[in-house]
Amino acid sequence: MMKYSTILFLFLSSSVVSQTLDRDDFIDRLVDVHPFFQEQELASKIKRIDRDYAFTTDEWTLGANSKYKNENDSISSTYNDLNTHTLSLSASKNFSDNGSSLSLTQTWTEKSQDIESSNKKFSLDYSVPLWKNRNGINMRMDADIASIDVLIDRIDKKEKRESFLLEKLKKFVDLAYAQEQKSINEQHLILAAENLELTKKKYEASIVDRVDVLLQEESFIKSKQQLLQSEQDLILLQHEIAVLLDLEKTEFTAEFDLFEQHSTTIVDLKGYIFGNSRVGKIADLNEQILRRQQLSLNNKLRPELDFNLGFSSESNGTTYLNVLQGFNPAITLGLDLKYPLGNTKSISSVAKNQVSIDRLEQQKQDQLLSIYLQAKVLREKITLLSEMMDSNRAQIDISKERTSQEKYRYANSQGQASLIISSQNNEQSALLSLAKTAKNYQKTVLDYMAAVDKLLP
Repeated sequence: MMKYSTILFLFLSSSVVSQTLDRDDFIDRLVDVHPFFQEQELASKIKRIDRDYAFTTDEWTLGANSKYKNENDSISSTYNDLNTHTLSLSASKNFSDNGSSLSLTQTWTEKSQDIESSNKKFSLDYSVPLWKNRNGINMRMDADIASIDVLIDRIDKKEKRESFLLEKLKKFVDLAYAQEQKSINEQHLILAAENLELTKKKYEASIVDRVDVLLQEESFIKSKQQLLQSEQDLILLQHEIAVLLDLEKTEFTAEFDLFEQHSTTIVDLKGYIFGNSRVGKIADLNEQILRRQQLSLNNKLRPELDFNLGFSSESNGTTYLNVLQGFNPAITLGLDLKYPLGNTKSISSVAKNQVSIDRLEQQKQDQLLSIYLQAKVLREKITLLSEMMDSNRAQIDISKERTSQEKYRYANSQGQASLIISSQNNEQSALLSLAKTAKNYQKTVLDYMAAVDKLLP
């Protein structure tokens, strides 16, 4: 008859071979299927649309106007009934490169009834700012800020992706831990079964008492309960990750070395964070926006001084269509000056914006200091957890040697069954403690890598 422990071992090893899932597979699948990443792409698309829209200041604007007027001249009696039809077409365009504007207007006027006449007027006007809005600094502000916003969004999107992946990768570590926990409990159950077999044989040979058999049976049942609990934890995690990755099958295992050691050496941690942190880069770009606004706010304090160049032509005819007679071209040159008095509101805006710049710099320093403190604490925690893992391994070696000695004494009728059970329980606890410490170690490494912005490539 086959031994009970052998049957149990074959049963445990006959589980369906599941598909393996390593860390890269996990990340790639998550990025492909999870709505979070799709939403991020759509949000970035909105930013790009806003940027493109901000450049529409250089587009042509077309206009049309038609009027009809009927009047009587009761004062000079020049006419009693006069109908005037006016049609005007226009086109205008701004140039953000230099802040200039161009407008073209064509107007037709026709009078009928008591006075028959028609008139056509064409005008082209070009204006260039020489002081306020020189080189289009104010006209380009929205476009410049929108371009910076796109850069901010690109970095912020990576920051949010990292935070999201950090949370989900910890689930992946939990899965690896649950697998290790189940494996430890399986081995413990096999040992409990072997001890139960040995004790039953000794009892049948009248070497031990019935109480020893009961102790081993109780130990076996407890080991089985522990295994069932760890299997339940593993199955629940597999289902959770299957939903997360949109997988139909839940029979998969994490291909992940729970006990792998990682290097966290950055010589100048503070300097590295202050020079490379994404949070700092976002703050710098936000400061660029404020400084860009400051340029325009300062420029708006200046007087308006515009150079104007105009060309016009007007002709008269006896009918609406006969407008080729009397062509009279004219060219105009001029300067327009407007000087604001007081301008208190604009001065206040400049002062407040400068305060915002100074405040943002202080906020940036505060954020970077917090990140540095977090990274420093995490690095120390990693070192301590690594030392704790070494301590766990030493404890495991002692527990295994003690179990071996207790088994030897028991086999030679010099020990007690309770001592074997106790030493094996200690060995199992030491193995589980090592696995738990390794889990905390791996999660802390993930937190540290995220803090120094190295979790993502």
